[in-house]
Amino acid sequence: MPARGRPRRTESDAEILDAARELLRTRRYGAITLDEIGRAAGVAKTTIYRRWSSKAALVAEVVKRELHAAADLTRGDLAPIIASLIGEAQENDETRAIVRELIAPYRDAIADREWVRLLVE
Repeated sequence: MPARGRPRRTESDAEILDAARELLRTRRYGAITLDEIGRAAGVAKTTIYRRWSSKAALVAEVVKRELHAAADLTRGDLAPIIASLIGEAQENDETRAIVRELIAPYRDAIADREWVRLLVE
């Protein structure tokens, strides 16, 4: 059976991730909506939800993409994004789980930092 609807634009993934990253560089995680990310990327919010289950999942993907060029989660462009996620993780179980998964590979290297202890306890 042939697929229904329009074919998926593969460029949309990168456009969405880039738009989210740019918004996160200037504003807190909690202050950004998927609608705003969609407008900045030129896509509908439903397009984002087809690719990521939540804003937290989308932002985690942004961080994962950025980690390829960064040695430390707490330096450079990643620092404000991680700080925003950690703030949200204190109030939101889904975000806390995503942040825990995100930092798991780096836990030993950053275990002496207070915010890591708060997330793993």
